[in-house]
Amino acid sequence: MARKIEVNLEGYAQQVRVIRSKSEEIAFVAGVRAGKTHVGAQKMIERLLTHPGASAIVTAPSYRVMEVATLPTYDKVFPAELIKTRRTRPYPVWGLHTGGQIHFFSTDKPEMIVGFEVAFVHMDEASLSPYAAYVNCKKRMSQRDKNGKAYPHQLWVTTTPRQLNWIYNEFGPDAPKEHELIQASTRDNVFRDETDIEEYIRKLGLSETETKQEIEGNFEILAGDCLFRKDSLDAQLKNCIEAEARNNGWVLIYKDAVVGARYVAGADCADARGDFNNLVIQDTQTGDEVAEIYTDAPADKFALMCFDLLGEYGNPVCAPERNGTAGGIVIQKLRDLGYPNLYKDDKQRDGWYTSTSAIPPKVDRYNMLKEYEEAVRLRQTIIRSFEAIGEMSTFIKNKLGKYEHLQGRKDDRVMARAITWQVRKVKPFNESQFISVKRLATSYA
Repeated sequence: MARKIEVNLEGYAQQVRVIRSKSEEIAFVAGVRAGKTHVGAQKMIERLLTHPGASAIVTAPSYRVMEVATLPTYDKVFPAELIKTRRTRPYPVWGLHTGGQIHFFSTDKPEMIVGFEVAFVHMDEASLSPYAAYVNCKKRMSQRDKNGKAYPHQLWVTTTPRQLNWIYNEFGPDAPKEHELIQASTRDNVFRDETDIEEYIRKLGLSETETKQEIEGNFEILAGDCLFRKDSLDAQLKNCIEAEARNNGWVLIYKDAVVGARYVAGADCADARGDFNNLVIQDTQTGDEVAEIYTDAPADKFALMCFDLLGEYGNPVCAPERNGTAGGIVIQKLRDLGYPNLYKDDKQRDGWYTSTSAIPPKVDRYNMLKEYEEAVRLRQTIIRSFEAIGEMSTFIKNKLGKYEHLQGRKDDRVMARAITWQVRKVKPFNESQFISVKRLATSYA
């Protein structure tokens, strides 16, 4: 005998719109504590009860966020009589009495979201998830019912905007008509706790623009403080594409190497805890980004990946930043592997040194970044990474006048691209760039 499950789904006006929406894709973009995860879970209940047998994916940007935020909310919202079984390894899966399953995934390795079909997807805190995760989730939405009829597939994201990224591109002013954007302020959530919003803003030290983003749920760029102009990033967002991902998603290919084309590369190497290694390869003629590596792997492993990827693009001039310990390890490993085209400065030292001050014609850090901003604004370079645009939208001037990432964000992709642009500008490129080189067997270990 089938179980009868009654659920009372309620919320404030924007939440109700999310639950009732029939759009193929929905973005609920709202301020902190606006009940985003809660309504995402409520909509999942409505979808699964309405369509018995359907399965779903729920994502969070990391398993840590999944454990402390997304899963606890689903546990609280979902009626116990709807959940038949629970599995925790290798990732959480709920078996449902309706006949389907819910697969809970972290998006830090988007290539792992493969191998099964679902009808519905909820991406929680989606602004912190990569575009590749969104694409892979969409690919999984192909499930049919027992009669062979396709379910009314639907994907919804819940997030605070935080930065310009793929969500802004997919659900912003130029969004496809089947995509629906629903926005809400923290103030709209009549069910929130008694935390005083103004006191919350004061404690966090939010500026007026940050308040519009973090509290009001608006897509904002930190105007006046941000190095990159919003209209520049809006234009560059249209160039971003899904990359071919390799090696656990660390290696990203935007365009295959072309015989006769000339390339240049720069790398920002991770020294501080939480930083990532980033190598960018760019076409010297068009400024187009063709490939990159973005990884938290150790410096020597990063160097091995660089050696192999650079080889695919004809061993272009490559400038790893040598400021820190990690940069030194990367440069030495590339030397040991016999890489033939390490960038050399005017004193014949390998690698790029980012200096806070420099006598012309050398370029200091400030002017290096300003020159890259100009290249972005004038579209002399073509950005292919949604995540790079996201970093640029939170790359701001601090109280000391230095440009750096907003607290809690990253700038590895910004610095690697600025280095690459400088090398492209200062290094003469001639027809002898492509040479034959004997590769060491250890590079494939």
